[in-house]
Formats: sequence, structure tokens, C-alpha cells
Amino acid sequence: MYYLGTFYHTLDAKGRLFIPARFRENIGEEFVLFKSPDKCISIYDNSNFEKLVDQVKMLSRTPQEREMQRRFFASAVTVAIDKQGRFTVPQDFIEHASLGTDVVITGEANRLEIWSKAAHDKREAAAAELTPEDYPEIVY
Repeated sequence: MYYLGTFYHTLDAKGRLFIPARFRENIGEEFVLFKSPDKCISIYDNSNFEKLVDQVKMLSRTPQEREMQRRFFASAVTVAIDKQGRFTVPQDFIEHASLGTDVVITGEANRLEIWSKAAHDKREAAAAELTPEDYPEIVY
């Protein structure tokens, strides 16, 4: 299954957020939140996160690579969905992505991403300027 689409939600006062209903079965009862370098939060089901971990585990030859591993694993946490389909976003993740009340969840094929609405709107405005010529290697 691919994660596709854009969903507008609100982060409640306790830092809880709904997983869109169409993804709940595939994401599982527990999944991984990751502080993306793009200043959003990535949501991985366990299978897709395992593939990412396999790549990161290959980085251990030099002190710099080991430091990258440490930062990677320190930027991830496992969370669980409650009976209402919500999960709690840890405060440091909220701060990392500058999340306010209004958030956007986007499907990104192998993961979901959580964006502040302001950051999402800014990205969308920039993307509206792109044309197929910007991606010559993709055949539509």
C-alpha cells in the first residue's frame, strides 16, 4: 500500500492527532515518528521504517557515520494509536516541526508527513511554480 493524499487536521491541546481512517489498518497499532531534516514529522509503519534502519545500519565505518546513526535513532520514537484513532505527538517533535493547532498530513508513498499548515502552504505555493520540465526523467 502507498500512502497518498492530503488531509487537514487539528492538533488538540494534549498534542493528540488523528491518523486518517484510510491509513489506520496499514499503519498498525504502533508506528514510528521521525524528525525529518525537512522540518516536518515523518510517520513510518514498522515495515517501511525497518527498510530505512537497514540503510542507516550500513553507516558505521567512520566516527562521522556513527554520529549520523546516533542522531538518526535519537530522532525517532514509537507511538501507539488509541481507540479513537489518535496518537500523541511528543512535545519535542511538535517543536521540531513548529506545529500549531492546524496541521496537514500528506501521503508520501512509503510514509506520511505531518506539516504545520503554514509550512505546507508555503511548500505548495512553491510547488505550484514547477512544471513537467522540472522533472524530465519522469514520464507522465
